[in-house]
Amino acid sequence: IISGAGSVISFDLSYEVFSLRKRSYFFRFAGSGIAGEVSKYYSLGAGQKFYFSADGTSSTFEDESIKITTSPVLRYYAGWNVGLFSSIYEPLEEVRGDIGVEFGGHGGLLYSVDKTTSYKAEFVLQRGTGVETTSMNMQILFGTSYFVDSLF
Repeated sequence: IISGAGSVISFDLSYEVFSLRKRSYFFRFAGSGIAGEVSKYYSLGAGQKFYFSADGTSSTFEDESIKITTSPVLRYYAGWNVGLFSSIYEPLEEVRGDIGVEFGGHGGLLYSVDKTTSYKAEFVLQRGTGVETTSMNMQILFGTSYFVDSLF
């Protein structure tokens, strides 16, 4: 097979750590197979997000006489990501697998429903290089983001 295309329904789970109010690092796991398809895609990666027009997270500013808490409603971001992937695909009538590295960028937006919950839309574009394949990976993600106290 010289070229081909595949499509899978996948889930995405990520954890984001803020280094500044407008910059964060994230760790992500993505996987497919939830729809029963033969083709599968799994990835483990990390990257960085840069927020525009608003802070990426809620902030509290406290003085002796006043306390101010901010909670952004609409947040835009863009950034880079890198990771490892495993894919299972079907060229003609056989099933093959590959592992490799991928790198690329992403952009998205978050709309806050309340102080802890946001709706999320994200577009990811990555270039992958594996043992047997090279790929251009496009992901369109929709989901919900929850604020939790730091795990670390």
